[in-house]
Amino acid sequence: VLGRDVLIMQDCSESMTQRKLDNCKEGIHHVLDQLNEADRFEILSFRDGTSRCFGTFAPADSRARAKANLFIESMEARGKTDVYASLEALMNMPHEPGRPFIVVLVTDGRPTTGLVDSSDIIESFTRANQGSVSVFGLGGGKRVNRFLLDLLSYRNRGDSRVEEDRKDIPNALRGMAGEL
Repeated sequence: VLGRDVLIMQDCSESMTQRKLDNCKEGIHHVLDQLNEADRFEILSFRDGTSRCFGTFAPADSRARAKANLFIESMEARGKTDVYASLEALMNMPHEPGRPFIVVLVTDGRPTTGLVDSSDIIESFTRANQGSVSVFGLGGGKRVNRFLLDLLSYRNRGDSRVEEDRKDIPNALRGMAGEL
């Protein structure tokens, strides 16, 4: 089994709402449950700034999962959304050549601060990424920016899906993790 570096990026802005974020948190736990021993992972929460669980990729062992669970449970929906700044932060993460780098971006895709034009976000990130990171987007709710999620994922060797009912988000994340 080829080990992967998996970065889970969770939008924690106010537009996500706490109830929807709680559904996302449940789904992230499912993603962690499906990591292999050879995998490494990191969790990044974002709004108008970013926070990381570890600061680098951690092995998918019980100690790291326990720390990640605490980080996940501390997430709260508040503030504005800067999608592009979070994508810039992932480009600065150290990456080991030869290991697939997979990003699971969970957001409503509605930037409200920083770079807010979807086309500009897609083009700027895709140009900087140059195919080194695969982006898989998951949107939750009825007001998801499908354009941003679909094209950002497509142009960066990934896929996207949208669950209109927030209660379906945990199962969607479980399914996405199984596919990855």
